[in-house]
Amino acid sequence: MRHWFWIIPATLLVGNLNACSSNEQSGNDSNSHPAGSGGADASTDSGQVDTSVDDADASANPVDGQAESMGGSGGGSTTEDASDAGGPFKTGSVGLSQTAMTVNGTEYVSYSFFAQFMRVTNDPENSPCEIQEQGDCRIVDCATSTIDGGTMAYEKVSAGPVSLAGANIPLTLTPDATGTYEVRTGQERLWTKGASLTISAQGGEVPAFQTTLTGVGSAVVSVPAAASGSTMTISTKEPLALAWSGAEGGTMTATLSRNDANKARSVTISCSFDGAKTTGTVPASVMAMIPPGPLGSLVLMGGDNRRVDVSDWTIYVSETVVAVTTQGTSAAWSVTFE
Repeated sequence: MRHWFWIIPATLLVGNLNACSSNEQSGNDSNSHPAGSGGADASTDSGQVDTSVDDADASANPVDGQAESMGGSGGGSTTEDASDAGGPFKTGSVGLSQTAMTVNGTEYVSYSFFAQFMRVTNDPENSPCEIQEQGDCRIVDCATSTIDGGTMAYEKVSAGPVSLAGANIPLTLTPDATGTYEVRTGQERLWTKGASLTISAQGGEVPAFQTTLTGVGSAVVSVPAAASGSTMTISTKEPLALAWSGAEGGTMTATLSRNDANKARSVTISCSFDGAKTTGTVPASVMAMIPPGPLGSLVLMGGDNRRVDVSDWTIYVSETVVAVTTQGTSAAWSVTFE
């Protein structure tokens, strides 16, 4: 049976982060714009470097995407259970992201904070996606063509004001009359490693809830060793080895994705490892599920996440930090899979 889900495409992240290196190397003005002034659109005309993760686009349907990006298997199982029961199901996502990278000796920092809550009814028999798990990895394989009957109805609802405490900058997201929360972004460091980040919702149709995450820093990736901004070639016939440092107290998640337009198929794989172990491997059996070809991506992120169950709602709260290479640039690459 196929199931509906949401996921944040890793290609959004790769394109945005690699643009930072390209702008700097081409000699564009690299002064960051003020906190909260927006994303790429705000910086394009002035040539300013924008290192923010594109959560404004990604959060259009982030409900399972944040759990997915953190390797949270709970998101998929909840969706599947609700689908099997014929829906509706009630779910939501609150996410923090932070990027800190160094380009030609200059550090660029940015953050985003978003929330969204939905009541969803779907047709599970005609969903375009299949989800499976193997060990530390989750594989999401979607047909990108339209499937008759594969419709979804969802309604945004409110959990009241959603606040972040314990960060360098206290933030609150306030919903509008439709239950939509505006994404907050800025060009400064939102938290430091080890901080206790408490996220709480005052309550509305979604009951009040609270949970605390542990702030993680930017882990350093030593394998793969390719320079950020370059295009890597990765075999789908062999295991993919990973190595890092500085991810203690959280997880390290590798997200690989490729959209095969010729076969109307999109595959995204997220493998989540204990950050303290400093190494991880994506098995050959999992790599073999990626369709060979260009225009793929690989992103490594550290973070912390929690699942909060309140009444008949399941809320995923996550924190992600894009890892950096040994050169200080983002651990995000364009990939040709072969």
